[in-house]
Amino acid sequence: MVFSAGREMLARGSFWTFLASGTAVYRPSAGEPVTAQAKRGRTIFRYLSASGQTVRTVQSDFLFRAEDLGREPENGDRIEFEGGVYLVCAPNREPCWCWHGNDTGVYRIHAKKLAEPPEPVPAEWPAGITVEVKHLISKAKKS
Repeated sequence: MVFSAGREMLARGSFWTFLASGTAVYRPSAGEPVTAQAKRGRTIFRYLSASGQTVRTVQSDFLFRAEDLGREPENGDRIEFEGGVYLVCAPNREPCWCWHGNDTGVYRIHAKKLAEPPEPVPAEWPAGITVEVKHLISKAKKS
């Protein structure tokens, strides 16, 4: 009864409006990008390494309505959300997505944030110097 009431709310849109935290651009590796409402969360993966140790990994995930994407997510797709770019993937050969809870209308897509793009080097700096080198120089001057 509780799940059916929740599914009815989702179908009407009121539950999804409550969940939606922002607009994301979903860029499939093949095909046209889709702009849709999404909510960012996280998933904790645990698995045994080849040496028998437990590995714990925390990854971002995103909730998207399946009808908004129009296709199943695939490894290598990208998600742009709140200024960050995320690569759709999951560790240890896990699937890159699953259904959210008991609902088969919302994807939970696992993704890893890609590195931030480097800062542009100001024009007044000597040729060949990078932002990292400048940081080291200023840190050395303070010591």
